Amino acid sequence: MYQHHILLKTAEPLDSETAMDWLGICKRFAPEGVVFTYNKVVNDHLEVAMEYGTDDNCPEFPHTYIVPLTRDLTQEETAIVVAAWDYKFIPDFNIEISNMYDEMQDVELDIDPEIVESATIDLNKWHHNRWRDEMLREGWHYGLYFSESKKSHPALRDWDSLPESHRRSPQFDNKEIFEWLRKNGVA
Repeated sequence: MYQHHILLKTAEPLDSETAMDWLGICKRFAPEGVVFTYNKVVNDHLEVAMEYGTDDNCPEFPHTYIVPLTRDLTQEETAIVVAAWDYKFIPDFNIEISNMYDEMQDVELDIDPEIVESATIDLNKWHHNRWRDEMLREGWHYGLYFSESKKSHPALRDWDSLPESHRRSPQFDNKEIFEWLRKNGVA
């Protein structure tokens, strides 16, 4: 996902004309120069700066149309885009922006400590296993000792098989934990 973006989530996929309407509304109603724009022709069809994907973790709105931005939108700027899109009357949709949880950064969230502990373990597993998969794709393999020339590393095992001495992970703040819980349907 892009660092700065606005995305439309829908219950049903949009036809190509309506998807292009979403991109057009973002371009017309967001401040000038904020929507990242490129247009190029590849194999006789136009490619634009918008991505489509599906999110299995969000069964209510699994279809996602992501428009990359050069910066985050303010709440007021987002409200204008939402109001402009609302005229299309797509019955089931949700609009999210990349900074929608930033206002929570200074707020102390009251999350049950057991849930925080469980989410932290899940986040640690996810981060480690993502790193391991990337290393394996780059030709590295498990080895008893680290060797850059042989591309071996003692931590190239899944998190659950990793000895405590090799478990490294970033620290997560409440905002990151809340976001993880939200994406996984807990919050």
